[in-house]
Amino acid sequence: MVAPAASGVALTADPVNGDRSTAVITAVRGVGDRLVSGNALGDEWVIRGREATARRQPEQALDKRQALAVAREAQRIATARGTPQDIEKKPTTPPSRTTVRQPISHQAWSLEPMMVTRPQSR
Repeated sequence: MVAPAASGVALTADPVNGDRSTAVITAVRGVGDRLVSGNALGDEWVIRGREATARRQPEQALDKRQALAVAREAQRIATARGTPQDIEKKPTTPPSRTTVRQPISHQAWSLEPMMVTRPQSR
């Protein structure tokens, strides 16, 4: 197993006000246990369209380009599923792999290879 460079949560709607034009990404270096357990605050990125703004970056886990790429992929998945999603993934090296996709209610994601798994057609 490859250790991820960074891990975190990607939400395709603002968790505070429900704005679907905004994605919020929180990330830490390495695996996401510290973030999920609350032992780390993590970087937080807000993405609106093609603009990414770092609210905080104590970990320097993601740069702007990476935050935009995660948000694009997360939004593509949300569009395909028809509802805002939280996405678990691990982007360390391309291609990326999405490991969990679910409607927003509980949030967690990680960065590792980006080989996207697509929903099966029925």
